[in-house]
Amino acid sequence: MKLYGFGNSRSFRVIWMFQELNVQFEYHKLNPNKGQLEEEFFLKLNPSGKVPVLVDQELILTESAAIITYLGDKYVNHSGKSDIYIPECGTLARANYNQWCFFALCEFEQPLWTMAKHQFSLPQKYQVPEILRTALYEFRMVLNILEQGLSNNNWILGQSFSAADILLAHSLHWAHENNIKFKNKCIDDYYARIIEREGFKKALKYL
Repeated sequence: MKLYGFGNSRSFRVIWMFQELNVQFEYHKLNPNKGQLEEEFFLKLNPSGKVPVLVDQELILTESAAIITYLGDKYVNHSGKSDIYIPECGTLARANYNQWCFFALCEFEQPLWTMAKHQFSLPQKYQVPEILRTALYEFRMVLNILEQGLSNNNWILGQSFSAADILLAHSLHWAHENNIKFKNKCIDDYYARIIEREGFKKALKYL
């Protein structure tokens, strides 16, 4: 199983998932500053020129949430080496899991990505600095939704850590690294539990 990516990107989520699963993988670290995402071999894997990309025999997956869900379905309850929780397909628990995964992608990370695009990702002529204040406001709003979801639980699905937590926590880590304060004890405590996980610590070594 091969993973193409670079650590300081959404690839981190997949690397972290591999660590939680205790599954070996072949990591191909690419350098976007050297144009490696635009090389012909990589564009054949993902025409958008983005990471992460997972190659598992004839299968090619290019979206981080799809990749970690695939890995969870493939390895959880089979390896016997992981305590990560992936609910079975067709269950109410899986529907709740899917809801939080999609929330993480569609609502939770988007204000942060908006800030990133208008600070360094987009060409400077397309950056709108005035949008940063609005994006930060939006992130504060979705932090409140996350707090309600956590309630008195350790993790978003209850007392069991899941791949949905990886998606949510990666955005929290992104915010923390950009000096955005959560101003919320529930979220602070959640983040503190996250960074103490061995899988998270092992994944950091790939950055």
